[in-house]
Amino acid sequence: MSQSVSQPTSAQIPRAVYGRGSIAAALLCSGLLCASAAAQAQTAVRAEGALQAVTDLGGGNGSVLCNGATIQIVPGIPITSPTTTLTMAQLADPTLFVNSGFNPVTGAARAGFIGGHCVVNGVRNDVTGVITADSVFQEIVEDVLLGAVTNSPALGNGAFAVLGTPAVPLTDPRMSATKPAAGFYGPTGIHAGNTEQARNQFGFGVDLNTVGLPAPDVVSLLGYFGNDNVFHAHTIDTTNGTLLAADSRPSITRSVCRNIAGAGKDSLDTRGGCILATPGVAQTVTMSGHTADGTLIQVYTGTATCAPDPAFPPFGKWVYSNSKLTYAGDACPEQIRVTLTGAPDNRRDFIKSNR
Repeated sequence: MSQSVSQPTSAQIPRAVYGRGSIAAALLCSGLLCASAAAQAQTAVRAEGALQAVTDLGGGNGSVLCNGATIQIVPGIPITSPTTTLTMAQLADPTLFVNSGFNPVTGAARAGFIGGHCVVNGVRNDVTGVITADSVFQEIVEDVLLGAVTNSPALGNGAFAVLGTPAVPLTDPRMSATKPAAGFYGPTGIHAGNTEQARNQFGFGVDLNTVGLPAPDVVSLLGYFGNDNVFHAHTIDTTNGTLLAADSRPSITRSVCRNIAGAGKDSLDTRGGCILATPGVAQTVTMSGHTADGTLIQVYTGTATCAPDPAFPPFGKWVYSNSKLTYAGDACPEQIRVTLTGAPDNRRDFIKSNR
């Protein structure tokens, strides 16, 4: 049975849809679609803006109406929120995110992700005109709250607040602040069961009740400001806080993949932190590529040095950047795994894929 969730469209919606052809790299247009001047069978496109409708046809099939562009979704393509992989059914789920208010496009009450911010990469068949997605990213809005912790249990003055604004972690599984703890994956990809809601600047979980000390503790929150005057955060990053676990292990704080046609032209930029086994002594991190379900695909293997941060022992930071890769199957990996030499644990994280 198909499920369709939609709201009336609006001629006033600002459109951002990009196309890439063999001559022009990426053209920004005011119309529905952009393409290069060269005639070709397929054109790479990108739609970014308001999610107006989602249709779930079952079995991973469906479609989205993103900024006026109807885009088909087929089984196997990555559908992600800021914190997790979504099923087609979750993308179409009309359940209201807690206190998420009204759809800014229509003024009606929100229905799940409808009215939220969508980013869809795909390919347009220039003969049939059909657009098929390569990847879908979806969130409610791109609200950010950055500043000092003004209230917290650690400070002894009440519930968690940043710049005086009350803030709570999101618990909705479609965009939850509760995530598997960084570094606690076994060699087969099974997580040990540890979870965390807040992470420090090195990417490791800290106790949210300890955030605020030592003051000033600067926090970055990503999520949405609710109609209850509370910031609902799916991502909480802090400079301080007590570690939930001090085991030596790596984290990933950023990962961007670019897939470009032709051998030796793909790129990966990924970085993170580590809890060093011996403070002040560098260790090596090793990366490998995986599908969304954790299956290993040897699209690349890279290494980087996790260098100690003398100001914050026992932490260190690492960076890996390579623009001369060739991805197997001409596709970015959906996850990467990073292993720290000498540590039994490792960590996977989603790659942000850019065409």
